[in-house]
Amino acid sequence: MNKRLLILAASLYQVPVILKARDLGYRVLTTDNRPDNPGHALAHESHAVDTTDTPGILALARKAGVSGLMAPATDVAVISAATAASALGLPGPPPEAARLLTGKDTFREFFRANGWPAPAGQTISGPVWPPSLPPDPGPWIIKPNRASGSKGVFIINDQADFRRRAPESLALSLDGRAVVERFIGGSQHTLEGFWVNGRLALALVTDRLTAPPPHTATWGHLFPSRLEEAGRARVLDLLGRVAGKLGLLDGPFDCDFVWDGREAFLLEMSPRLGGNALARLGEAVWGVDWTAAAIAQATGEPVDLRPARGAPRPAAALLLGLDRAGRAVWDEEEEKRLRREAWVAHLALDVPPGTWAEPFTDGRRRLGEALITASDRPGLEARLEEFRARLKLTAA
Repeated sequence: MNKRLLILAASLYQVPVILKARDLGYRVLTTDNRPDNPGHALAHESHAVDTTDTPGILALARKAGVSGLMAPATDVAVISAATAASALGLPGPPPEAARLLTGKDTFREFFRANGWPAPAGQTISGPVWPPSLPPDPGPWIIKPNRASGSKGVFIINDQADFRRRAPESLALSLDGRAVVERFIGGSQHTLEGFWVNGRLALALVTDRLTAPPPHTATWGHLFPSRLEEAGRARVLDLLGRVAGKLGLLDGPFDCDFVWDGREAFLLEMSPRLGGNALARLGEAVWGVDWTAAAIAQATGEPVDLRPARGAPRPAAALLLGLDRAGRAVWDEEEEKRLRREAWVAHLALDVPPGTWAEPFTDGRRRLGEALITASDRPGLEARLEEFRARLKLTAA
């Protein structure tokens, strides 16, 4: 195979895609503004073009003669990937869809314009409470307008919280703006899937585990979800409406949503392969190589998303991190034994024991991941507790 694939970003979250593309015979190019990112050493070529530099990404892709571009597990690179792909006649989401979906403000405006559920909120460009919002206590949530990995996202209860958190949220946004909106209570979920010829060909609905307030970072996913059928039907209907409006015909997508018992609120949706070990989870559940499918769609290759299993397998993706700052330590002998357990399908630690780490409050601060399987949901929850108790990951 002579196809060349340009992957935007080369952090730990992109490494599985880089390795899979190499295994499939692609010549892999990576690019971002972090030359020390681990994915660069695994690629055939690495470049120093920032993933948000759309003209630079287009020039690189054109010069390299790539067959496809991907921005897996990173919202901030989706616009560049989509714009370059469109200019070169390669597969990818429409650039306007990429723009609307990856900005918190444009995403909310798009939903409100179509009469779809959206929390009350306002975009801000400075640490001043928006006059259009009521001053009553929260909870509210503040988040960078253009960022990824839950960086700078906080649940706030009053304007004192707002003044304390707003500077960080604004600083971490690529455009220097943030969104303040009502916090929607309810059950947290993720929906990961693929569009093929405008049809939802495969979908994975999970229960999303999150960091304790005031943070919202994803700590894991459990399948099967306990989401009631009304919630599942509502979110699938919403996704179909979004895809129809934006012309999303082919490719992977990632969506986080809240079900409050009556309505599904889409927190975010992005036309890309999801992070947080979701591709591994999808493969464990359905027997479909999630990452290979996304690569095939990015390069115009045929894709087969038919589940290999007659019935989905209960599984959980668990992200590992500390609940307080300190040196990360764990039971290394028990780690070896866990790796030999049939129900531990995958276990990776990102750092050596004794590494200093901050609390796991956003995607930059994970220390590893695990994939756990079971025969049913109660058994899966029991396995999760056993895994945590045996590994004993803590801050020393």
